[in-house]
Amino acid sequence: APLSEQLTQMQRALGQYRVLDDESLYQSYLDRRVASAEAAARLRALQLTTAGRKELLALIDEEQELYDALREEGRSGEEIDTEALNAVWSALAGRARAVLAESSRLIETQAASATQRADTVQRTLLLQAAAVIPATLVLAGVFVVLINRPMRQIGAAIRRLGARELSAPIEVQGPRDVEQLGEQLDWLRRRIAELEEQKVTFVRHISHELKTPLTTIREGAELLAESLATVAPEEAEISRIMRADSLRLQKLIEDLLQFGKTQEIV
Repeated sequence: APLSEQLTQMQRALGQYRVLDDESLYQSYLDRRVASAEAAARLRALQLTTAGRKELLALIDEEQELYDALREEGRSGEEIDTEALNAVWSALAGRARAVLAESSRLIETQAASATQRADTVQRTLLLQAAAVIPATLVLAGVFVVLINRPMRQIGAAIRRLGARELSAPIEVQGPRDVEQLGEQLDWLRRRIAELEEQKVTFVRHISHELKTPLTTIREGAELLAESLATVAPEEAEISRIMRADSLRLQKLIEDLLQFGKTQEIV
């Protein structure tokens, strides 16, 4: 799972443990922490930008400090302030989003570089084709078979990437340099698909996290309006306005969820 999702699951498990004091919840937090460390290690293996690597290293250090503070809390019995704990989780989530943004920019840069390399290869091959023109018809026919076909495959692969058709692997048959370019395009396809999945997961998770408290607010506003209808009409009207606004927000969240589902289908 993406690093941001692992952090969210860690926060949820730890929060439930601090409320319910259930050791299985603490073990779930530890398991999620291991998975989060593995996700961070995979990101460190990538050639991130300087800003992305700085954010990732800061995230790792801050998460370790939080874990050490939690262990110290268990030994000393002095409970960490909830607001301070929430602030740390919020900062970690912000750094995770920053790492994801830098990773996306890295992919865009690599995509532009791959496209430039494809253009360079194409120009090189066209020059080679011009040099072969005086040769015999047989050599020209062989050239067309060996060169034009992989170039069409590369062009089709780039068009599929532009159209976000990411399910089919990219295979290019031809000279070794062209095949290596095809392999790099296929790596790019897998990376873009992974980032798309992370984006959809993030949108879906945020939407669900907003939907639950908003439902509680709406139901509370309805109950408050009913209880104040006769004794305090003005306050009841405010409650009805809160309910109407919460319904509009809920509709926006449902639209966001629907958007996430359409992204999964595309």
